[in-house]
Amino acid sequence: MKTNILTWVIIGSALTGACSTSEQTEDRFPEGKESKIAVSELPQTAVDYAKKEFPGYTWEKKAERIETKEGVFYEVELKGNGQEVELIFNEAGQFVDKKVEGDDHDGEKDDDGDEEEDDD
Repeated sequence: MKTNILTWVIIGSALTGACSTSEQTEDRFPEGKESKIAVSELPQTAVDYAKKEFPGYTWEKKAERIETKEGVFYEVELKGNGQEVELIFNEAGQFVDKKVEGDDHDGEKDDDGDEEEDDD
């Protein structure tokens, strides 16, 4: 399972460009079955992580539950400080990946805070 999660982290980190959330979700989980869920249906561990790491950010009203061959994942969108943040969690609510887009830079930041280069 750790190898599969690492694969998703690498795939998620490699994604660049301006896509809608559903396109980004399809790219990360091409064989996944997506469904909208209320934020209250997220695992508490995921909610706690997002609140701790992104205090004061506004949550989208709906999150996504993605069922794949590798398991269930959740995608949450937050906005604040001029940024849009997408967080991916596994079924247990453990953090897997994030994508940060902001008004103050052209690229996207990876988990280390370094800007990623656009391959276009």
